[in-house]
Amino acid sequence: MFHTASFFPQKFPQKHSLVIFPKSQ
Repeated sequence: MFHTASFFPQKFPQKHSLVIFPKSQ
């Protein structure tokens, strides 16, 4: 339920985006 990656996807690459919410996988 965390949209952290959506808030700043440009600052965090896809690799970090997956680390922010691994449950989404």
